[in-house]
Amino acid sequence: MIDRLRTSIPPAIIAALAIALVGDSAATLYEAHLLSTRDFSATRGAFDALNLGALALWLTVTLLIALGLGELSGRLRGGAQTLMVLATAVAAMALARPLMAIYVTYVDRPDGKWLRDYYLWSGRVSAVLWLASAGCMAAVLARRGPIGIAVGAALIVATAIDHPFRTVAGWLTFDHGHAWANAVLDLIYQWAYVAALGAAVYLIGQGTSPAPAEPVRLVAGLERIGTALVARVVIAIGVATFTLMAIGAKSPGLGKLLVTVGPVALLATAIAQVSGLFTAARDGAGPRLRLIGAGALTLWTMTATACQAVAAYRVARDRWSRGDLDSWERDRLEAAASALPNLIPLVGLAGLLLLLSAIASVRARRPAVAAATPGSAAAWVVGGTLAALFLQRYALRNIHDVGEFVMLTLLVATANVIATIAVARCCHQTAWAFRTLDPDALPPARLVDRNPM
Repeated sequence: MIDRLRTSIPPAIIAALAIALVGDSAATLYEAHLLSTRDFSATRGAFDALNLGALALWLTVTLLIALGLGELSGRLRGGAQTLMVLATAVAAMALARPLMAIYVTYVDRPDGKWLRDYYLWSGRVSAVLWLASAGCMAAVLARRGPIGIAVGAALIVATAIDHPFRTVAGWLTFDHGHAWANAVLDLIYQWAYVAALGAAVYLIGQGTSPAPAEPVRLVAGLERIGTALVARVVIAIGVATFTLMAIGAKSPGLGKLLVTVGPVALLATAIAQVSGLFTAARDGAGPRLRLIGAGALTLWTMTATACQAVAAYRVARDRWSRGDLDSWERDRLEAAASALPNLIPLVGLAGLLLLLSAIASVRARRPAVAAATPGSAAAWVVGGTLAALFLQRYALRNIHDVGEFVMLTLLVATANVIATIAVARCCHQTAWAFRTLDPDALPPARLVDRNPM
């Protein structure tokens, strides 16, 4: 049964359903806890942290669903493939809403009237898009007999409940003051949608051919990941060096440049890393689920970190220019910039460990692949992350000697640099070994006639 599930359901859908069950359930219960305290001043920072994590989760799950439906459409033929391509396109269009939510929350908050109109119409458009995607899937399921028709109908109903119009949403929940009752209802609706979507994807994918073995995808993905990690180390060292120069020269212009360019460059490396993980996961013979899981966790970490960088930049820019941020907006952005200090690095650590586990699986299946030991890299990654958390949670409060603090900071930074380089080395050596030992991992050669005659 488990083997049939693995071959029928794309790994991206499995990861999306698992993350939605765990992440959405945790966010719903935590929100109910905060609402039940009835002390907004004491929970305001917690709400900002919850909003940050929920937005990153929303974007991650939506992208995974679009990727999974896209893979499923490639397995079908004829009219069923056309319908699934439409379902994939509609799901991809739904990505605009979480991206826009991130923009209006952290980048530029418009006036109240614009926001009210946006939330009204974006909710309607989102409901239509998800219902259209579910309708296309239901049309494919209708060809699978009575069971397919029943699952398709259940998917449409669950979609209408989990992605409701505003009027429908008012019918599905209690009024304010029933936080835990609404939380229970939300969990029921979420789990029903997850179950319906999982059953629909399973029936559509049942009997179809899984993704073919394409070692070239694995090689290209691992090389991109390794290059992104090395670039991150180079950028981090460069930013640290120029920051010290800016402090020594007392140059506010150089400091502003670093605050602007550094996070953008680091975001580019994170995007390349996520892209490499999803590319490597396209190899049907590789550990796809672990690579997809690593990509999803890295994407969540990247999104949350990018939102924090934007929030910190807006606060810093307001201090430089004495801008027009009011006290409420400034406090909200400051809370977001410092939110989830433990969760974000731990989720990023889990993504790297899944990547190393996938590399170890590749090595176990191909003993001739001589790559750096993933176990030592994992030890460095765990040690570096825990050391950074220790520095953040303990050293800042208990170490008062400047020299001791600088020395400890350098040690932690060195451990994290070694850990990142160790992971990059594993990726690059595995890719290079594939290119040396497996001719199929190389891209096909092309003959180019450069003779103009």
